[in-house]
Amino acid sequence: MAPINAEIAETRRGTLVGNCNGLTGGAFFEVRREPLAIRVRHLVDFDAELPLSLRALAGTVRADDRYYSRYLIKRLPAEVMLDAISQVTGVPTEFPDYAAGIRAVQLPDGIIGSYFLRVFGKPARTLTLESERSSEPSVPQALHIINGDTLNQKLRAPGSIVDSFLKLGVSDEMIVEHLYLAALSRRPNESEIQQLRKELSTGGGSPDSTSERRQTIEDLVWAVLTSREFLFNH
Repeated sequence: MAPINAEIAETRRGTLVGNCNGLTGGAFFEVRREPLAIRVRHLVDFDAELPLSLRALAGTVRADDRYYSRYLIKRLPAEVMLDAISQVTGVPTEFPDYAAGIRAVQLPDGIIGSYFLRVFGKPARTLTLESERSSEPSVPQALHIINGDTLNQKLRAPGSIVDSFLKLGVSDEMIVEHLYLAALSRRPNESEIQQLRKELSTGGGSPDSTSERRQTIEDLVWAVLTSREFLFNH
């Protein structure tokens, strides 16, 4: 009888046991344990080295603002922001000498008598350069978005989203959900629902206090439309 090569026999036995292992649910599992441990150890060593490379790369990526190696958070352009506010509040912006309902992004003329567009960096289009548009934050921008006429007049206008909530008698939870979907394109989480329902209920929720109820809803819409989640691409 020919002698049996022990190494070949062990390899065949390991293969056979591995095949049986999948059928029997664990028989002779210890036969395959050592090769598996070696493979796992190699993966762990690779995982330990990977963060070092990533940390070195991260420093370079964080400093890059030109080559699109990362997403840059930026404020909405002036026209997009104004159209978004108009859409959520349900009150279109009127532009002199243009048809009712025209959107800011549709305006063919760069010189428009709109303080909002001018203060938020809409260019006059006197140059054919992207650098003509300014996206730098400023104090006038902050003051106008917080307490300016554009947003406040839309909240108080007849037929606004606030008017609709009051006339339809919408519940607090539906107000919050509708506003989040309209402005942020997502549903509020449970924590946000509970917190904002509490604010709405304690801020003039009785049927006899319509003016207080209106002010509370206006404050809620104002808070969402002046939030970073609404004003910035992210």
